Amino acid sequence: ILESYAYGFQKGVLTSFLKEAVLRFYTCVIVVLKVFGLIDFKTFVILFAFQYALIVLILLIHLYKNRQLWFSMKPSRVTWKFRKKIGLVMTLTFVVIIVGVIRQSIDGLVLAAKQNLGKVGIFGLASYVASVMQAPFRSMTAVTLPILSRAWKDKNHAEINRIYQRSSINLLSFALFMFLLIWMNFRDAIGLLNINPEYMEGEWVFFMLGMVTIIELGTGVNGQIIGTSTYWRFELWTSLLLTAMIIPLSYTLTVQYGLVGPAIANLVSFTVYNAIRFGFLWKKFQMQPFSMKTLEILLIACLSYLIAWLASEPLTGITSMLVRSLLFTTIFLTGMIKRKISPDAEPVLNHLLRRLTFKK
Repeated sequence: ILESYAYGFQKGVLTSFLKEAVLRFYTCVIVVLKVFGLIDFKTFVILFAFQYALIVLILLIHLYKNRQLWFSMKPSRVTWKFRKKIGLVMTLTFVVIIVGVIRQSIDGLVLAAKQNLGKVGIFGLASYVASVMQAPFRSMTAVTLPILSRAWKDKNHAEINRIYQRSSINLLSFALFMFLLIWMNFRDAIGLLNINPEYMEGEWVFFMLGMVTIIELGTGVNGQIIGTSTYWRFELWTSLLLTAMIIPLSYTLTVQYGLVGPAIANLVSFTVYNAIRFGFLWKKFQMQPFSMKTLEILLIACLSYLIAWLASEPLTGITSMLVRSLLFTTIFLTGMIKRKISPDAEPVLNHLLRRLTFKK
């Protein structure tokens, strides 16, 4: 609730920082405390259970200090006037959330039922690794929601289309970079970190889920654009369609293909889902997120991967991983800047370089 409330004050960056950085740092600290025996398991569970209390407290203090924390038990005239519409929107929002939870849980449930819990663990690791690619999407969603809402209110379609295209190229670039970097090191990393060799089965699961993320991020903030428009109900129906596709597909493909079945189901379902949203925005508003820069970043990514892989093929172990990763990163980022793939990339990289070199 506080996160949504803070969006109204354009605090999307702060809320994302709290959820993506502070929450994980807190969790990391209590895990380290448990590993070194400084706290017992019961204390760990209590501290873990209160992890969200920390970021809620920080957000409350921040809003209070900025005099942006207002509570009233008396309904305003606006609330009373639009109570039916507010009730309808909140009901549909609740349905979308429930549908999303079912969709996210179905893979593990099907694998546990038709395979075993070991397969659920392998699938879970691949899913967690793939979720790294989605980090900027959550932050971008938090930042763009209030801007999109205002743009729709002002009927500023040019601004909405600009956000659509910029979000697409930025998110696609990050997704390709992270996916290929992880994919080329997946096997070596499991061996180097002495992880149970059975987790090697998750390699193709990660590949499929990585493709899903590339499709999701490559089509930009299309769901947020539809969700903040007067056609927000369409987002509900497409979410229901996605869930209706994933459940039978996941079950059927798990029976037929085992561990990779749910991953294939996700790939098929999300491809159709994003194609429908893409078509809707194109038909209704003549908006689409792609340009020649989209093709360029795909070519740069493939070329960077090929060169890095061939150059490091004779090497083994950690040397192979380091050479491969450094070479890929250098070629990818150089190509991205030289070709001016994104107007946002160069300023961000320059800012990071200034921070690293302590230059003003």
